[in-house]
Amino acid sequence: MKRNKTQIVEEYINIHIEEPPQKFVLPTGIDLIDCVLMGGIPVGAIVNIVGEESSGKSYLATEIIANAKLKLADKYNVIHKYDDAETGYTFDTKPIYGFDVVGEDDDASETVEEFALNLKREIAKLDDEQFLLYVLDSLDGLSSKDERKRDRKLMNALEKGEEPNGSYQMEKQKYLKSFFRVRSKEIKNKNCMLIILSQVIYNTSNMLFKTKYTRAGGKGLDHFSYAVLWMKEVKKIMKKGRKVGSVLKVQASKLKAKRPERECFVDLITDYGFDNISSNLKFLYDLRTESGDDKKKGSKKKSNIIWDDEEYSLDGMIRHIESHNLEAELTKRVKAKWAKIEGEISSEGRKSKW
Repeated sequence: MKRNKTQIVEEYINIHIEEPPQKFVLPTGIDLIDCVLMGGIPVGAIVNIVGEESSGKSYLATEIIANAKLKLADKYNVIHKYDDAETGYTFDTKPIYGFDVVGEDDDASETVEEFALNLKREIAKLDDEQFLLYVLDSLDGLSSKDERKRDRKLMNALEKGEEPNGSYQMEKQKYLKSFFRVRSKEIKNKNCMLIILSQVIYNTSNMLFKTKYTRAGGKGLDHFSYAVLWMKEVKKIMKKGRKVGSVLKVQASKLKAKRPERECFVDLITDYGFDNISSNLKFLYDLRTESGDDKKKGSKKKSNIIWDDEEYSLDGMIRHIESHNLEAELTKRVKAKWAKIEGEISSEGRKSKW
């Protein structure tokens, strides 16, 4: 019997609201980003998070670490290494997450070669009862041994009043090609994940179809990453005339999964972290515009929320969710709506071409 579209969508929801079958998938802790990633990050994956300054990259990496410590505590001894190559991590994470992300004894890598060695050492120490989350913040903060050698020659020449010889070479990009080929296999075979943060770079190329922005890392990072997430602040969250957070757009420009290039909007509060409840409610009740702005009460769709036949304001609904421990139920409804939309646009149910 031929199924109608409603039956196909219902079957799709039942199948796809659960995480995809992987050896092990770690949720990020932010439900809408998990939906973009089709469940979360598989063990052994490399993930690249790209964005401008103050776009939430470090917050997202920290949230993933905190969620791993929470969700995997019964199975693994979770070890994290935050390689602060830019020495720019100044957040006091202990009040929010209960631990310091950057330890006092953590030595930051200065070159891509040091980073490769530090990562290899951390992976080599792992046993079956441990799980490693290695974060590099950021790739742009690393030089290379050849680059440093060339810089010393340049400085010596300038001090002597001589004309410097040579030109800029792509030492870091060349090294990274071989790095990703070798290290990606080691990462894949262990209980670990590598998260690489990148700064956006203005793309000066005039070639057709080139995007406005790019990032360092070359083809190696593109090819070996499970996911590349681009983050951007689209709106400031203000209270009493002061900024308290940001609305962020998170878009997967690459995803090794069935449905890539999805995007979402999430709220980040500076002294709280990602507001999963607020973000979920705004998605579930269509309280955002396509640009990420919150819809005003004077718009066609009011911001009041109907939950189990009771009406709430957004703030009232957040308090209701938290006081009644309804976070899991909210997550379930958000995933069901996301899956429903995917089912409605899916080609499943069409006659096979072959």
